Amino acid sequence: MIFQINDLEAKNVSDAKKLTEMFQQNHTIMHEFAESIGLSFDRQEHGLFAILELLEKSGKIRLKDLAQRLGMTSSSLCVALGKMGKEKLVEREIDAKDRRNTYYFISPPGQIRLADMENRVTECIIRLFESLSKKELKALYEATRLINEILMKRAEQMKRAIR
Repeated sequence: MIFQINDLEAKNVSDAKKLTEMFQQNHTIMHEFAESIGLSFDRQEHGLFAILELLEKSGKIRLKDLAQRLGMTSSSLCVALGKMGKEKLVEREIDAKDRRNTYYFISPPGQIRLADMENRVTECIIRLFESLSKKELKALYEATRLINEILMKRAEQMKRAIR
């Protein structure tokens, strides 16, 4: 379903739900476009991308913490990381002080694989945006700039409120 501005009539929880659905719709549109030009990820690659991206951002991280941040069970993630370890995409390290803790981090080959995946995403977005008119690009740029500005401001306010 495509939403219009007038779909957001009153400020309430359903407005947030409608906006969420709009962002999900954007993701779906991008995914369908990527499929149409042969640049989409399969389900396994989506998981791989999410894990590698989080490891890249987090550095060395405990299995338990990584699972929590990804919304996965530790056992499911352990299986995935085992496969990724065999492909040399991740490395693991046992905590010398507490051997119950295992830390994972992205390996140099994992960084290369992540960069390749990010390049596929970038290529897909560029190809879609190249098909837009200058007027459409300008409108999309301004809308995106405003969305980012609003979300960054609110996120900072929420972070301060939590502290």
